[in-house]
Amino acid sequence: MSATRDRLGVHPLYFREHEPAVAGTIAELLRASPSPALRPDREAIARYLAGDPDDRHSCIEGIGLVPTGHTLSWRERGWQLQPPPPLPEPRGTLHDAMVDAVADLLAAPRRTAIALSGGLDSALVLAIARRELGLDPPVITLAVDVPHYGELETTRSTARTLGAAVHEAHVSARDFLAQLPEAVRLAEVPLWNPHPVSKLLLAQAARREGFDAVLTGDAADNVFGGAFGHDYLPLVGRLLRSQGVEPCSPFFDPRVLAHAARLPADPDKPVLRELAARWLPSSIAWAPKARRLAPDFGIARLFDPAILVHQAERLGLPPPRLDDPRARCGHTTLALLWDALSRETRPCAAS
Repeated sequence: MSATRDRLGVHPLYFREHEPAVAGTIAELLRASPSPALRPDREAIARYLAGDPDDRHSCIEGIGLVPTGHTLSWRERGWQLQPPPPLPEPRGTLHDAMVDAVADLLAAPRRTAIALSGGLDSALVLAIARRELGLDPPVITLAVDVPHYGELETTRSTARTLGAAVHEAHVSARDFLAQLPEAVRLAEVPLWNPHPVSKLLLAQAARREGFDAVLTGDAADNVFGGAFGHDYLPLVGRLLRSQGVEPCSPFFDPRVLAHAARLPADPDKPVLRELAARWLPSSIAWAPKARRLAPDFGIARLFDPAILVHQAERLGLPPPRLDDPRARCGHTTLALLWDALSRETRPCAAS
């Protein structure tokens, strides 16, 4: 038995540490072998709450996570992990690799929409599609009706610059809060900020419009900027695919990865900005990156604080600082996660 996880870790792959069982979700493993009690991996949970997971452990003791790009094989003495092979030498230029990657993704036999946000990376994808390839793919954006959150005006400006019509899927703070439990159940990790819920809302909107895939700029920060991706890219994959929508990005493409691997990581991504300047005005190509964090959305309404304090004690975690928005979100979503996973196993001991 063997299985390989994708090189960027967009699609999580879990395994039972002492038996030959592998699955794409923790819930699948719990349903297949429900007898062991559900016990927390306290160190892993603490790292998830801090936004610093190690890409090797799930939140559940005895269930491991295959690191990105690794191959997991079952042998007589147990599991063995093999690291990913080296990337090939890049061919041509980064420009060629990006254009070929976008062209191949849009040529696939499925209904694909470009998911446009207010950032550089998705703007670059749309610019390649329209100005280099001469295509007019459908474009969708999540129009977030929440003050000081969302990038709708910037997105509209980019679309006008490129002559693209955009379908706007409007969502509210109420939608974020309503979908938070489902997002946590699907992600199978606690969240320190509600922003990833936007991926579930985008996937639901894309599915309603009949799209099978969304083409995004996801992973550009990780591939070219050196950003940490273990706390985000798996959520992108899990939440989009939960609605039958395939996540696509030229930054997942091995041809693009081969070029990026031979460049110094720079959070400002100057190589991509220079590429974008071929098709986009400098106001877009060289605009400073804006970090997107969601507001609280009234998460405190989901659980009484005493429940969260009791849960932390029960799981052997330090008392939560519920006056801090990050800790409040983390411990609330941990409670949601534990409830969801407990329903998958019998007995559901929490240690």
